[in-house]
Amino acid sequence: MAAANDAGSGSAAPGRGRARGAARRATDSIAAARKIRYAVVGLGHLAQVAILPAFALARRNSTLAALVSDDRVKLRKLSRRYGIRHVCGYDDIEKLFESGEVDAA
Repeated sequence: MAAANDAGSGSAAPGRGRARGAARRATDSIAAARKIRYAVVGLGHLAQVAILPAFALARRNSTLAALVSDDRVKLRKLSRRYGIRHVCGYDDIEKLFESGEVDAA
């Protein structure tokens, strides 16, 4: 009776769940080996209350690498709070991207 239940379970390919699990573990291993370095562009309210604090929850595969703003007070305050070395204004954003210090913004 068990074999009949297994065959009629609606699964098109037995064992596919195991393959997906292995693929997920491989992807997780790659992500853990190389973190994506992000720049946050613009340090308004949303960035300060949601985006920047969210990096604490994404440490496994992401790191906050740079901040971009023309507001020097925000840059100084937030770079100290989050321990960010790479900061710049909008005029220098191309230099930041070309520097290789960030992967995404």
